[in-house]
Amino acid sequence: MRVVRLGKEPSEIGADVRAAISAWGAGDGVLGGIALFGVRPPGGPRELDAVLVLPHGIVVVVGADLPAAALRLEAPVRTPWTVDGWPLLRSHGAINPAVEALESASALARGLQSRGAEPLPVSAIVAVGPYVERITQPTSDLHRGVRVVHPSTTTMLAAVRELTTYQRACGVEPARRLLEAVDARAGGRSVSELTTEGFPDAVAPDMASANTMLIPKIAQEPAPGKPRGHLARLSASPTRNRWLAVGAAAAVVLVAVVLLVFAGGGSAQNSLVQQLDGVHVPTNR
Repeated sequence: MRVVRLGKEPSEIGADVRAAISAWGAGDGVLGGIALFGVRPPGGPRELDAVLVLPHGIVVVVGADLPAAALRLEAPVRTPWTVDGWPLLRSHGAINPAVEALESASALARGLQSRGAEPLPVSAIVAVGPYVERITQPTSDLHRGVRVVHPSTTTMLAAVRELTTYQRACGVEPARRLLEAVDARAGGRSVSELTTEGFPDAVAPDMASANTMLIPKIAQEPAPGKPRGHLARLSASPTRNRWLAVGAAAAVVLVAVVLLVFAGGGSAQNSLVQQLDGVHVPTNR
C-alpha cells in the first residue's frame, strides 16, 4: 500500500496508524491500495486520520485517544464505551468514537455517490490508543462494517481485509476519480503506480491492439446453383428420390414385357396363316 500524507493526523494515535500501514510496504504483495493521511473529504463532518482506497473497498480510519492505557475496552456503537469497567467520558463529540466513524463513512459514501464514483463499499475503523489489551465489540456492530482496534501491523491488516470484500476490483480510471473525490490533492496518480497497487488497467494489451473496424453484414442469400421451390424439397428428401427411381425402373420393365408379349403373339398368328395357305414355313416357337 502506498502511503500519501496530505496533512497532520488529528489524533495522537494517528501516527501509530500510519506506522502500521507503512510496514505493509508499497505494492499489492500484502494488500495494495492508496492510504491518504490527514484528509477531510468534501462534505465530511470532521477531519479524518486516514482514508484507505483499495481495489475492493474504502475504509475510513478515525483515531480515538483514551485518557490512559487500558486493559479492557467495551466498544458498542449504540451505547457509551466503558474502559476497565468505567464509562468513557468525553467533553465533546458523540457518545462514542464509533458513532463518529460511522457518520464519517456515511458522509464519504454519499459524497462519492453524488460525484458518480465507483460504488465501492465504505467501512470504518476506530483506532484507539495509547494502548488497549482487549477490545470487545457486539456481533451486530461487526456486521455493520465497523472495527475497533488498537493499531498494529497485524490488527490493521486483519480489519482491512475483513472490510474490503467487494467482488469486482476497481479499475485505474475509477480509482483516479475516487482519489480526487476524497481529496483533490490526491489526484494525478500514474497508471503504473495504480496498477502496482492492485488496481487493474481496464484496457488489456491484446484488446488495445485489436482492429475494431466493423464488418458489413452479409445478406443471407442462397448459394449459386442451389435448388429452389419444389426442386429443393425433392433434393432435400433422399428417401423419396430412391422410391421415384425404383418406380421409373419398374415402369420401364413393364413396358418392355408388354412389347415382348405383343411381338410374340403376332409371330404365332403369321405362322398359322402361312400353313393354311399351303406354304410350309417352320413355325416360330
